[in-house]
Amino acid sequence: MNFSITAIIISLVIIFSLVVTVNAFKYTDPFGVGKKKAREILPEVAKKMGLEYLQPNDSDEFGGLTGKYKGFQVDVSPNDTSVIDVELNKIVKIHLSDDKPSRSHLNEGMDTFDFNNKSANAFFTTRFSNSGSIERLKNSQEIARFVDAFNGSWGSEISRFDYSNGILHVRFKYGSDSYIPANDIEPMINNLITFAEILEAF
Repeated sequence: MNFSITAIIISLVIIFSLVVTVNAFKYTDPFGVGKKKAREILPEVAKKMGLEYLQPNDSDEFGGLTGKYKGFQVDVSPNDTSVIDVELNKIVKIHLSDDKPSRSHLNEGMDTFDFNNKSANAFFTTRFSNSGSIERLKNSQEIARFVDAFNGSWGSEISRFDYSNGILHVRFKYGSDSYIPANDIEPMINNLITFAEILEAF
């Protein structure tokens, strides 16, 4: 009986390890197939979105994208640790991040707070705001719905999501060298703009 239980536990550990390994392998792109495809179609994405395509400095690098999209300044930097930035049209005194909490924003006149939503608290582990917005933020159904939808679509693909000083910042996991799957750029930016519009209401 004990042998059977031990065998089951060992089997579950092996299966879990294989799942983790396969998932990690997906993002390393060891043969460069994803990176090559993304590099080839990046200019097409720029044209479709009406953004400027920035030529790479080296043949092994990506170009970047920059410009206005749906009224927001957008910058896509595949070579800069796979980053997409969307700039809000006004600076909202809020700091949200999935990074480790920091007390630095207390010196900027902002206070810590918790959302009245477990998913939002789990996603944004660092939460600061000016006192005038905290009650509305805590009870925001728009933020709660956004977090649930964003996690469902992108949760496994990003390594950083934060908002601070007027900039929404997302970092992708892809590549032993950095890259962003080109077909992910437009839908990700659209999601970030949705969140930017939510934040601008505060």
